[in-house]
Amino acid sequence: MSGSIYSRFVFPYLCEFFMSGDSLNGFRQDALLKTGGAVLEIGFGTGLNLPHYPDKVQQIDAVDVNPGMSHLARKRIEKSEISVTNYILSGENLPMRIQVMIVLPVLLPCAVLRMSRRRCLK
Repeated sequence: MSGSIYSRFVFPYLCEFFMSGDSLNGFRQDALLKTGGAVLEIGFGTGLNLPHYPDKVQQIDAVDVNPGMSHLARKRIEKSEISVTNYILSGENLPMRIQVMIVLPVLLPCAVLRMSRRRCLK
C-alpha cells in the first residue's frame, strides 16, 4: 500500500474525511477512556484518536504502514502533549518488545490494515 500514488496521496485524505466527525468522536472517547501509561496503536492512520486519549497516557508508539497517513498525522502529533513515536511499518513486523497488550477495536477497518483478504474474513 505504501507505493502507489492513490495509497500515499488520495487514500489518507479519504480516510481522514470519512473517519472524522462528531458522530465518531464519542465512540473514540469511550473506547480510549481507560487507557493509560504507554500505548501501542497499530493502524494509527492520520491520528484521529490522539485528541481523545486521557491525560493518563504518557507515550504512544504509533504504527501505520502508509507514509501518507503519517504525513497527515504529523500535525496532530505536534499539537499533542503526549509523546508520540511514529513508525511507518506493518503491524505484523513490530521492532519493539511488547509486554502487555490491550486490544481496543477503535475504528480499524481491514482496508487500513492492508491485511490479506483471507485474514480479514476469518
